[in-house]
Amino acid sequence: MNTVLLIREVNGQRTIISEYDMDTADKVALPADAELIQQATIDRLYATSGLTEPQLLAMLGLVDAREPQ
Repeated sequence: MNTVLLIREVNGQRTIISEYDMDTADKVALPADAELIQQATIDRLYATSGLTEPQLLAMLGLVDAREPQ
């Protein structure tokens, strides 16, 4: 699965808004201020850093606003 995270600035904070599976998602028009980061990159950092997920996201300056799955 080729999952990317959609990141936008919300109230001055870089925030993970949603995720998309790029292998199956329809074309999506992204807002001009959107950033994308591959979930695999976050997973690799998490696996090698020894940090908890909240610590890793804080280190990257991110807040996760996705709905729990």
